[in-house]
Amino acid sequence: MISKSLIYILVVYLALKSFGIMQDKGKFLIKVFDVGQGDAILIRTPENKLIVIDGGPDFEADRHIDKEFLINNCRVDLIILTHPHSDHIKSLNRLLERCSVGSVVYNPVEYKSRVYSRWKDNIEGVKVTLLEAGDVLKVGSARLVVVWPTEIGKDNDNINNSSVSILLDYKDFEALFLGDLEKEASRKIDTYLLDKYIDGSLEIYKVPHHGSKDAHNLDLITYLNPKTCILSVGLDNKFNHPDEQAIIDMEELGCEVRRTDQEGTIEVLIKRR
Repeated sequence: MISKSLIYILVVYLALKSFGIMQDKGKFLIKVFDVGQGDAILIRTPENKLIVIDGGPDFEADRHIDKEFLINNCRVDLIILTHPHSDHIKSLNRLLERCSVGSVVYNPVEYKSRVYSRWKDNIEGVKVTLLEAGDVLKVGSARLVVVWPTEIGKDNDNINNSSVSILLDYKDFEALFLGDLEKEASRKIDTYLLDKYIDGSLEIYKVPHHGSKDAHNLDLITYLNPKTCILSVGLDNKFNHPDEQAIIDMEELGCEVRRTDQEGTIEVLIKRR
């Protein structure tokens, strides 16, 4: 028999969790989760539509995302896998296995790994949307503009450069998510496409590839003139990310640099405009 104290604890837990969920309802919210050396991002629209971009190297992102729901009520409207490296995919498999998922977007490149094979098994029966540069997807009041790749499924010696890269457009707020796209590819992004949707300066530049030197495209950052540059990076990681010069360049351009290894999970609340 379940004790009264246990029932009381459960009721209080559900009440607090429900209160937290209700607090976010009707707001546009971005969370860049602290998942160590990896990427996992959640976007919640005012219509309570949930978008998840990447899933980190372990199940930490799944634990964060679970807090968005009451018990056994997990629903994700859109999952985007930027590319199949293990530090971006792990929790996405868990979400696909335990949640109701509306659709997924990814670039079906050839890549051999156990977690990527599991991903391809898990998306069987789920609506898959293949998008390339110029395509636009609407989720609630959010507009997702694909800026890369220019060709779906194209083999690439550097799998980072197959990253599905998204410009998020919500009213006069824009944020750019480039996955692990390196400078070799980001130099080829069509700036006309960016100009078409960005109102003035870019609000958020999600720094690609954890701030690595190879991904640091100073020309693009200068062109975009972002207000905030967010890095998802592991504390004292073996790759020595982020690159010191990249941080200096962004700060000198006037971009507020925020890092998960220093702040933990980073939340951005977009107020109604």
